[in-house]
Amino acid sequence: SWMFVPLLFAGMLCSSFYAYAYISLSLLTVVRNLTPLVALPIETLVMPPERRPAVNASIILSIFIMLAGAIIYGDGILPTLSLIGLAFAFLNLSLAVTDRVLQRR
Repeated sequence: SWMFVPLLFAGMLCSSFYAYAYISLSLLTVVRNLTPLVALPIETLVMPPERRPAVNASIILSIFIMLAGAIIYGDGILPTLSLIGLAFAFLNLSLAVTDRVLQRR
């Protein structure tokens, strides 16, 4: 079962290379900065109670501000957006969340 984490990491590297071939590095960075939006609910569900992240109003507000910033940025580059690149970026995000949750658990 320990071999699963290096495979996820290799998948993260490959998906980021493919994403970067289709989208800009700044868009890839914006997508990856949305990781807490995905990771927080998953960690809250699967982590043991003593290892769950502490959630308060300021954390939720920060996540919504990040989401608003990503939407504003995405709206400005909509005509040049590659759906294939975006799919690779979200695959990269999903692999990163899975990797981190497995390492923390």
